[in-house]
Amino acid sequence: ESAANLFGGGGIATGPIADSQPEEEVSDEQEEEVEDENADNTQLVLDLLHQMTFKALIRQKDVDLERGAILSELRDRNSISQRIAMAYYKFKHSDTPLPDRFPIGLEEQVESFSSEDLFAFYDAHYHPSNMCLYVVGDVDTDSVVSSIEQIFGEEPKQPRLAAKSPDTREHADPREPMTWPQRGAVITHALDRKPDKRVEIVEHSQINEFGVSFCQKEGAQGTRTVGDLRESLIDSIVGMTLEFRVHELRVSSDDPLFNGVGWSYNSSPREGCSMNSFSVSCQHKNWRAALEIGLQEAARLAEYGVTQTELDQATTMLTNHYAQQAVQKDAMASSGWMKR
Repeated sequence: ESAANLFGGGGIATGPIADSQPEEEVSDEQEEEVEDENADNTQLVLDLLHQMTFKALIRQKDVDLERGAILSELRDRNSISQRIAMAYYKFKHSDTPLPDRFPIGLEEQVESFSSEDLFAFYDAHYHPSNMCLYVVGDVDTDSVVSSIEQIFGEEPKQPRLAAKSPDTREHADPREPMTWPQRGAVITHALDRKPDKRVEIVEHSQINEFGVSFCQKEGAQGTRTVGDLRESLIDSIVGMTLEFRVHELRVSSDDPLFNGVGWSYNSSPREGCSMNSFSVSCQHKNWRAALEIGLQEAARLAEYGVTQTELDQATTMLTNHYAQQAVQKDAMASSGWMKR
C-alpha cells in the first residue's frame, strides 16, 4: 500500500503494487505517514528497488503505454541540431559500435517490442552480479547493510533460470578502478590508423551558421594521480585563457567576424577515449576570416603560452569555483549528488 501511494499513477508495475488495494482505499492516516519528510524511508526504498529489479510485472498494457511516450520523445529529438550532433558523433566514432548505440534505440524496435521481449531481456540481465547499489545520505551504515543483505540476499547472483540467453561473461574485479564498458560490446578505437574519411560535411537549409571542428582522438585518460590532476588543471587554464582572449576580441569589435572560438579536452569512460577538439563558429559569409582568427589565436597560445595576468585570472576563477562546490557539498541533497 505504501508503495502504491508513493508511485501513484507513475506507471511502474511491481508485484506488491499490483496485488495491493486500489489507491483510493488507502487510509488518510497511511498517506500522511508516507508523506512525512522526516520519516526514515530507507527500508521502504530498498523494498521498492527490490521489487523493481527482481519482481517487475512488465504487463503488455504498461509496455504499450510507455511505448507512446518513448516514440514521442524520439520524434521530438528529430531536430536539425540533433541530426548534426549524430552525424558528428558517427564521424568521430565510425571505427566503433558507438554510433549504433544512441539512447532510445531504433524506432522500429521500440514500435515492435512486446512484453515477452522485455521479460527475456529482464531475466537475462537484471541480476545482482550485474548491478551496483548506491546509498547516499545520513544513514546508519551497519543498519543499511543489514537491510540490504536481508532484502537482496536471497536473489541468485546470476541470471534467472528463465533467461533464454543469459550473459555469463566474467566481471572485472570490483576492487580495481572501473571504466566503462565492463561487459557488452567491446569498444576498441582504431587509434593507430588514419580515419577512412578526413572530413565530414553536413549541409542543410535550416543551418544558419558556419561551424568547423578539428578533432584528435586519443586513448582514455583518467584522473588517478596528482600528476593527472595537475595536467587536468593545466588544460582548464589553457581553455579559459583562450576564452578570455576570444571574449576580448568580440567585445572590442562592433561587428565580430566570429560567433565563437573554443578548445576542449574531454575523456569519456563511456566512450573509452579522449577527444581533443578545437571549434570555430561564425556567419557563413565570414568563415574564412573567422577560421583565420581562430587558428591564429590557437597558434599564439601554443607558441607563447599564457601571461601572468591570464594565469592569475584563471586561477582565481578556478579557486572560487571549487570553493563554491565545497559549500554546495554540505548544502546539496544526496539525491542531487547521485544525479551527478
